[in-house]
Amino acid sequence: MANSNKVVTTAVAALLLVVLAPTASAQSAAHRHVGHVAEMWNDTPDNMGLLAAAEAEAEVAAQHAKLAAEAADLDATSCMSSTR
Repeated sequence: MANSNKVVTTAVAALLLVVLAPTASAQSAAHRHVGHVAEMWNDTPDNMGLLAAAEAEAEVAAQHAKLAAEAADLDATSCMSSTR
């Protein structure tokens, strides 16, 4: 009787390991991706999160769009324009 309990316990433990192991690794991969978006990414300025970097870039783009919309002459807004 003790041997059959040991076999059943081992079988249940093995089954749980097989069923739950992929879920745990999938969750950790998902958490890493969320971390890249929210916390840090190596290719962004100051290693900020991807969302923060995108928001900063959007602010710059909005500022440039506003300046372009307010300009009477778009050539005057270019840093490459010649004023010689």
